[in-house]
Amino acid sequence: MSNGYLYVLTHPDKEGTYKVGRTTRDPLKRLAEHNSNLNQACGKIVEVTGKNWELAKYYAVADQKFAERFFWDSTGLGELPGGIGTEILNSTSFEYVERLILAAQQAAAKHVENKEPKAPSKPKKVVRNREWFLQKLEGTGLKMLSSYRGLATGVEFECANGHMFKRVPGYMANHLFCPICREQGIS
Repeated sequence: MSNGYLYVLTHPDKEGTYKVGRTTRDPLKRLAEHNSNLNQACGKIVEVTGKNWELAKYYAVADQKFAERFFWDSTGLGELPGGIGTEILNSTSFEYVERLILAAQQAAAKHVENKEPKAPSKPKKVVRNREWFLQKLEGTGLKMLSSYRGLATGVEFECANGHMFKRVPGYMANHLFCPICREQGIS
């Protein structure tokens, strides 16, 4: 358990993109490392754009490891295949990032005082196989006409109105409607 900082970096060419990380050292030194290490995600962006990341803000936190884990668990990104990885948030607002950091800061302070809370528990891994996808389709009026071959391979579907269309299951799992019905204004 060590005190430190959570920091937020922004990039001049990537509006709505934030790198959030932790350090026990001076956040400006950590920023310099991100801008110079071309083998890491931040450095690769610097190499491609020719522009450095900038330190937007940093926050003193008790138990910086706990605070960072609490922050990323709060985003829900750990549920995605591959997890968090680069620790870069895209298409979001600074207000959202700051709200999560302030919650992480408070949670870490309570954690250090042994007064709770625990970091959000990681959700149980969901196996996104054929059975999982068929459960998603239940009650929607949609049925698969061709074989399920994974989340990224197109499948033929038919809706309750007899429209046939092709989509990848990964998209359909979150958009359970017939695009033809929607286009025609049919419920």
